[in-house]
Amino acid sequence: MNIIKVLENTIELYSKNVFIKDEVYGSITYKEFYDRVLLKAEQYLKKGLSQGGKVFVSETNPVLILESVFAAWTLQGYSFVINPLTPEVDQKELIERVKPVIVQKNGNVFCRSGPTFECDEENVNEIAMVVFTSGTTKNSKGILLSHRNIISNAMAIAEYIDLQQVDHTLITKSLHHISPFTGQVLLSMYAGSSISFASGVFNPKKIVKCLAENNVTYIDMVGTMLRFIINNMSKDLKVIKSLKFISVNGEHLSNEDLLRIVRTFQFSKIFYSYGLSEAGPRVTCLQHEDLINKLGSVGKAIKDVEVKIHYQNEQEQESNAKRIGEVWIKGPGVMKGYWSNPELTAQKLKGEWLCSGDIGYLDKDDYLYIVGRMDNMIIRNGQNIYPEEIEDIIKSITGVKDCLVTGLNDSLHGEIILAIVQLDSTEQIRDTHDLFKYLIQIQTPSYFIPQKIFICDEIPRSQNGKVLRNKKILEGLFSCLKN
Repeated sequence: MNIIKVLENTIELYSKNVFIKDEVYGSITYKEFYDRVLLKAEQYLKKGLSQGGKVFVSETNPVLILESVFAAWTLQGYSFVINPLTPEVDQKELIERVKPVIVQKNGNVFCRSGPTFECDEENVNEIAMVVFTSGTTKNSKGILLSHRNIISNAMAIAEYIDLQQVDHTLITKSLHHISPFTGQVLLSMYAGSSISFASGVFNPKKIVKCLAENNVTYIDMVGTMLRFIINNMSKDLKVIKSLKFISVNGEHLSNEDLLRIVRTFQFSKIFYSYGLSEAGPRVTCLQHEDLINKLGSVGKAIKDVEVKIHYQNEQEQESNAKRIGEVWIKGPGVMKGYWSNPELTAQKLKGEWLCSGDIGYLDKDDYLYIVGRMDNMIIRNGQNIYPEEIEDIIKSITGVKDCLVTGLNDSLHGEIILAIVQLDSTEQIRDTHDLFKYLIQIQTPSYFIPQKIFICDEIPRSQNGKVLRNKKILEGLFSCLKN
């Protein structure tokens, strides 16, 4: 089923209902939004977009993003939606890699000159979107998500978040992520309810203002952002009485943090979930009624999804009481693969199972508990950041001999980015001030700039020469460097 059919079905039932309330475009009904989509599709068609064609979307306004994506679906095309904060040079590089028919950027539509690229992916007409896990550099991963992936995930979420026509959803996450599409946009379409936006750069005052002024009944937020609002704006939250549903996800929350959210929003239903973009993204959900008796868990698998714990061998399985291993996922939301990366696809997809890279265990009632990550990914403000990409940038600077990047826990942003840098004998880079200055000069993406940089004599390595990425060791080194 093409997602455009979801919109068409909604038009039949709720054409006059307000779909979007936007600061720029005002109130837009479902019928008006559909008309805007058809106009955009006609524009794309005249510029050469056809079945299976690609649209490259780099927009800051969420209404334009939605119009562009739905217009591509109308013509049986698909979209590459990227973070609009990506530097221009990286966007140009990605456009060359993607070779889209249409570039939708800064409110303008461009027809890309030169030969178009024939997609060699199987079942291209099933593909709905390509979303990127981290930035748009050469090391980023483009996730191929089908219409079935997205629709099935949204329908599973609708099983426990039962929106009605009168409900209003506030979207706080950028639409270059898949989460707001499945968990909020399509969810609202099913109900014929309305949405508004407080996405982009995290602005807690704006979010609280929107909650109060728009009588928001449903919000989906990264845990650390919600925690910041509670810690710093508790008085403002007291006037908000309309919230019925709060979905918390994206980052690990301590039991204490989750309990404080429950205490703050006593009259709201809280849902704490786990997922990853490769899975559509929602995988499990801890229902409101289980928050206390299953505290620490991320819940049970959502409808039509299976979760199992994979062990490297029998010895690993028998060596720990909780039977901790890698979380594997199976279900209709699991991605088609990685764009133009069959090797990585083969590593992550084992038959029908997706290898998540997360470490966890299941209790006797099949509730999932996440205890850590296999890789070195940093999660900051809900953004997945890979330290190797930042290391490559810093190491490219003349005067830098070696570099190690890691994430350290932070109560506001989830994690801060720490770069430990070893300089050579040149005088071009003399201190951390010079490094920060140079990173800005070369237009490093804002989400790649470390919050802390420390100079050291030597990067810690193991006896065989591998960089030591153990968090405890690095935190100890960080403490020594501060002193």
